[in-house]
Amino acid sequence: MSRVIPITTVLFDLNGTLTDPAAEPLRAAMHPAVAAILGIDERAYADALAASYEARALGSHATTRALLADVSARLGVAVDAARLDAASGERLRQFARMLAPRAGAIETLTALRSDGYVLGLVSDCSCETAEVWPQLPYADLVEQPVFSCLVGVRKPAPAIYLEACRRLRVEPSACAFVGDGGSRELTGARALAMHAVRLRNDHLAGQAEHRVDPDHAFDGPAIADLRELPGLLRTLR
Repeated sequence: MSRVIPITTVLFDLNGTLTDPAAEPLRAAMHPAVAAILGIDERAYADALAASYEARALGSHATTRALLADVSARLGVAVDAARLDAASGERLRQFARMLAPRAGAIETLTALRSDGYVLGLVSDCSCETAEVWPQLPYADLVEQPVFSCLVGVRKPAPAIYLEACRRLRVEPSACAFVGDGGSRELTGARALAMHAVRLRNDHLAGQAEHRVDPDHAFDGPAIADLRELPGLLRTLR
């Protein structure tokens, strides 16, 4: 008889899972103010960011300031240090707002820690998320965040999940992974014998357009509210 390995660790996606999906439109809404500070055409600035996401998610820029300096240079606009500082500060302030918790997120993380679970994060993101992470309300509850921009690999590649496991000193089979299904993250987690759980956002208007490379193939357990997760975890084997 095979040994049943209990779930001791829960890994979360960030955007659209712990964050409020309704805040996602703020991603585009922050462009005008930052572009204006830099003296760059707003459309050209937005297009440059969109075209560079893959590279940014893999760590092309160490800081938001470096990112904005590079975008400005590529668009042929000379920007002095003061404007770069102001623009990067504005982008980071707005990023922190966009990453606000969804309903029940902090409550659920707190409950899981009280239940004895170790919590981790596996996020595809650019440098802004890593920079603002320490000031976000999740930071004191999540023991080990893994950001694609810092490790140079994105979901669903096994290496990013395994990096979280390495940091938390846990086997993949003792982990649950919870996400909204972007980046084929659920099938990627399940391929490593993790217990994958989809958080459904389909009932929220416009969510499909924010989900990159959606996980259509996943047919495992799903919840509509994060607060359902502690109960579901007790049933998973």
